[in-house]
Amino acid sequence: VQMDAPLYIDGNLCFNNNSNVREDLITPRIPISIVVKGKVQWASSGSSIGIGSSNTISAAYLVGGCGASLASPHACKAYPTTGYDPLYVGSLSTSAPSVSIQYESSGRSSAPSCIARSAAASPIVARNDSIRRMNASERGTT
Repeated sequence: VQMDAPLYIDGNLCFNNNSNVREDLITPRIPISIVVKGKVQWASSGSSIGIGSSNTISAAYLVGGCGASLASPHACKAYPTTGYDPLYVGSLSTSAPSVSIQYESSGRSSAPSCIARSAAASPIVARNDSIRRMNASERGTT
C-alpha cells in the first residue's frame, strides 16, 4: 500500500507488507505531513515513511515512538541518524501540532489498535477503531 496524502492518526499506525507514506514527485510537489499520536510499528522490512533520501515527506510528528512491536517502542530516528528507523522526512518532531477535529464514535473501547488505510486526495482521520476522511471545511479548504 502506498499512501500519498496527509495523515492524522489519534492512535497507532502499523506498517506491513512494504507499505509506505510518500510524496508524489509531481510538479509542483504537494507537501505531505503525518501525525501519529500513538506508536508506529514496523511489522515488516520494506515499509517506510518517505521512500529514501531523495524522496522524503515534508514533516512527521510521531508522539509515541517507533518499533518492531507496539509493546517496546523507542524514540523514532530519521535518516541519516545512526540506527535510523525507515523515516525519510524533512523534519521530525515528537510532539503533535495543535488541531481541532471532531471524531465519530464507534462505541467501542479505546484499547490500542493499529490503523492504516490508503487515501486519495483528502487526509484520513483515525482514532483507534474509527476512521473517516476529513471534509473540506475541516482541512481549511473550500
